[in-house]
Amino acid sequence: MKSKWRYNIRLAARKGVSVRAAGPGDLAAFNQLMHDTGARDGFTVHAPDYYNAAYHLFVPDAATYLLAEFDGQPLASIVVFVQGQMAWYLWGASSDRERNRMPNHALQWAAIQWARARGATRYDLWGIPDAIGKIAVGMQGDGVGAPVDDLPINVQELPGGELWGVYRFKQGFGGRVVRYVGAWDKPLGALSYQLYTVGMSLREQSSEWRNLDLAQAAGRLRKSATTMPKGLQPVTQAAAWRTALAHLPEPHVLQSWEWGEVKHQFDWQAERYVSVDRQGAPQAAFQFLTRQPLPQLPMRIGYIPKGPVVDWTDDEAVDITLRRVEACARAHGCVFVKIDPNVAVDSVAGLRLQHTLFRRGWTLSPEQIQIKNTAITDLTGDEETRLA
Repeated sequence: MKSKWRYNIRLAARKGVSVRAAGPGDLAAFNQLMHDTGARDGFTVHAPDYYNAAYHLFVPDAATYLLAEFDGQPLASIVVFVQGQMAWYLWGASSDRERNRMPNHALQWAAIQWARARGATRYDLWGIPDAIGKIAVGMQGDGVGAPVDDLPINVQELPGGELWGVYRFKQGFGGRVVRYVGAWDKPLGALSYQLYTVGMSLREQSSEWRNLDLAQAAGRLRKSATTMPKGLQPVTQAAAWRTALAHLPEPHVLQSWEWGEVKHQFDWQAERYVSVDRQGAPQAAFQFLTRQPLPQLPMRIGYIPKGPVVDWTDDEAVDITLRRVEACARAHGCVFVKIDPNVAVDSVAGLRLQHTLFRRGWTLSPEQIQIKNTAITDLTGDEETRLA
């Protein structure tokens, strides 16, 4: 952590900023902060029900909503999740009031302490500019990420818009910049996929949309669903799903049972599958989300956020898993399936994965839903040393 950030953490305490875990009664204040931040900074936020659902499903075991206050008034808030040895800072919001009291620094320090207390050894700060990720890959190229202090960037000269200001804040907490392989799509029928993309592009053009009989065209193109592949076992109990993930490497919070339940409340269907090897042992797992995005178009899409969960260094397991993902999507009648592997783009596993995806007919998605670049901070070591 940079010295200025350590100073600001102490300054927040001296200036009367307090941080506490938000309770159910604080959700209205949290949602107001999210609304104000989105309006001020020009980005879309979820509806209050979305954040409320996540709160009730994750808190207190797997997430915390932290609230920074001064004189009893909320100044800023962040939401941090934990699974295994990784913690993620996914959402954050702040007001324009009392910024000189450094509430955001105090929040991140409280989040780090919370994550460490739950066994996390790494903290994913989530979301930095794409250009920063590209620079890190060009410098390092070994999959472990480039230390933020080694990047040839003068942070004081960075522009203020988009994620640049966010990066200026996040880089002060140290860590490494990591770039992931990103989201990939597998079209499962050329004509139906083309029809889907046309429908999506015309969705905002109301007159053309009303006059286009997409449903009739889709009915002619749609193929009947196939059967589920052998070796893929559905998981219908939360405890069994958690056990399966615990035996696989680095499961992401977006593959958790609770995350699927959040998405289920907002037009997605969530199903979970374990892929077993020849001996019947778990080899991979994925939470499979499906939905029909266009009411006029009876087509489904499939999505596996930050998954599947598999040992990406095992080429055979990866190939089997991708084949079963494709078969699962076909069995659900999907037009295409999107995956978002949680693997660094410049790691050996990431490079081999990209080759495998190309070979199997996957394409880099034009719609990158999750972040592709992030900064991950090491949480090991003594807390007093981190603030020294």
